[in-house]
Amino acid sequence: MSSLEAVILLLALVPLSTASFATTTNNEDDVDFLYPGEARSERGLPECSEHGICSTLHRRFWLPLLVERLCRCPSRTECPWRWNNTDHHTMSLDNRSQLKFCENVSSLLPCTPNQAAMVKLKTTDNNPTDYINSTMYTSYTVACYCPPRHYWKQFNKTSISDQGNGTRAEHTIYKCVKLRKCSSMQFCGNTRADHYSIYYRCSCPFGHMCLIKDQTKYQVKELLFQGSAYKATCIPDSDTELRHSTTHL
Repeated sequence: MSSLEAVILLLALVPLSTASFATTTNNEDDVDFLYPGEARSERGLPECSEHGICSTLHRRFWLPLLVERLCRCPSRTECPWRWNNTDHHTMSLDNRSQLKFCENVSSLLPCTPNQAAMVKLKTTDNNPTDYINSTMYTSYTVACYCPPRHYWKQFNKTSISDQGNGTRAEHTIYKCVKLRKCSSMQFCGNTRADHYSIYYRCSCPFGHMCLIKDQTKYQVKELLFQGSAYKATCIPDSDTELRHSTTHL
């Protein structure tokens, strides 16, 4: 399959209608901002913890950059919202999404294989009126730097503890795992059914592309995403000679 054919295939898979979000748009920079829960601006956001994710950036196909805000940086510091791989405030989420931080996170020590690299803390109401109102706050905090060519993997089952004040806390730990090498026609990652970004599981051999082969959707749980996805496969690219000694994503 050629690169052009891959793009045509992806276009054919995308529905004509797109989901509507409660967003604000920065027309000058062509960016959409999405705020969580009932927040509609920076004022409605909780303050970030140290080394907490303040935003996720999604580089969508043929749509403006989507900035999903999570918390506001202390001391009126701006959470980075432009796509940038070298600003020292960035880690990768998937192949088209970035995690942004208030602080310089590139100076953190690199994550080790079995380290608790990230903690997700979700605080919920024990007596909610509905599911939306039950989630009071969700934070994501890193303890180390997860470099490129790695992915986030859930490290444990979510643990739940009663806080004693009418709320409970749910802790989920993730580790930073180095991408292994895939084989031809092997599963290589989960492709989100909305943004078509890929949560990689391995690195395809040179001369292959990680593409949707089967259009069957299934439910997945990834870091900062739970929903419908397609299974992606390492498919040979007919325009490139296979060289097994070199890999690319």
